[in-house]
Amino acid sequence: MIKLIFFMVDKETYPDLEKVVSHYTNDELFEFVHAGLDEADDLLKNIEGSAILFFKVNDRDSLTASLKILKNHFKQIRTGFIKTACFLELENKKVEKALAKLGCREFLNKSIAERSLKFKIDFWSKALINQMKKAQQTEMVVKSNSENKNNHKKNNNDFEFKTIDPLNTNEDIWLNSRNNLCKRVLRSTMVRLVGPCQGAVYWKEEKRLDSGDQVYSLVYANDEVKNHIYQDDVKVKWLYHGSKPEYDWDSDEWLFTGQKPKLYYQLDGEEFIRFNFDESGKYITGTSPLSNRKLPVYFDLKKNAHTFANKNSSESKTDTIESDEDKKLENLKGKGRTEKIDRGNLEGKSSTDEIENGNLEGRSNTDQLGGNLEGKASTDRSNGNLEGKAGTDDLGGNLEGKAST
Repeated sequence: MIKLIFFMVDKETYPDLEKVVSHYTNDELFEFVHAGLDEADDLLKNIEGSAILFFKVNDRDSLTASLKILKNHFKQIRTGFIKTACFLELENKKVEKALAKLGCREFLNKSIAERSLKFKIDFWSKALINQMKKAQQTEMVVKSNSENKNNHKKNNNDFEFKTIDPLNTNEDIWLNSRNNLCKRVLRSTMVRLVGPCQGAVYWKEEKRLDSGDQVYSLVYANDEVKNHIYQDDVKVKWLYHGSKPEYDWDSDEWLFTGQKPKLYYQLDGEEFIRFNFDESGKYITGTSPLSNRKLPVYFDLKKNAHTFANKNSSESKTDTIESDEDKKLENLKGKGRTEKIDRGNLEGKSSTDEIENGNLEGRSNTDQLGGNLEGKASTDRSNGNLEGKAGTDDLGGNLEGKAST
């Protein structure tokens, strides 16, 4: 059932309102309601299914009332179970921006054609129906509050933690593991959570704490992945204290390990803790229905995980590449060496002989012109004596060696 709620909308606001209503009157999928502020607020609070909320803004009072109802049901709007459309009679960009920030991005004119509005309602309805079907298919059984609040003991008699109420926010993207949710590993604590796969997201080191644990921030492969996870453009930042999280491809779970692990997100200056294991308490929040609905998204991301692998691996090697490039700018020392050309002695496994007036030493030598040459292989100079294992006579000179010409 989709409720079509008209909040502060009448014939004066939209002259063809009755025609639109009569078109959907016999359709069992829809229910029409004309409501004031309190009634609309109660309807949306206790809604079963989805709703399309029409409202108008033509003065300060109507703007205040509209912002209030949008704020009260912002979570449902962001998760896609409530669609909003505004008949805006004020030409003010600040008003549009304020409404858009609370999830209303559809602005209608009172002169909109009846056919156009019907088309929009049908289009929005299909999206709402698909969202409800997806939620029903992926809905998982959430433990009762009484069971969630029981103490759990894992692997160590003195190790206790609590599972408390879920955050119930769209920003909470984690699901608790059904097996081995939390356990002790030597002196560390390990928590297993289901989330977007490695590649779609990865963890970037931020800083090191006095306790020895490091702080990592969650980074998304690109904006498309982020929007796919949250179904909206949100400015949320996930942070984790502990060792760098590892992804288990077999169980589709992230392994969070640390001496005092803590996972939380920051939004609008506030901190929302997913789990915490320090002096202030040891607890894990439960899995919310909103988080359960993200499970199909994670399946889709895992199917395409290979498309993110190359990008992430190249980013992780950036520092190493830069370091190698710096080294190439320095003088080289060792087996391969660049020698001085003029008036200097050359030493090394491979040497390039000086051209003029210098002695040459090395395993392989090229004789200088006008000087004595010594080495395993020698080329005779003109008008001089040559000695070596192999010799070639010069004109007007004696040649000595094992092989003579």
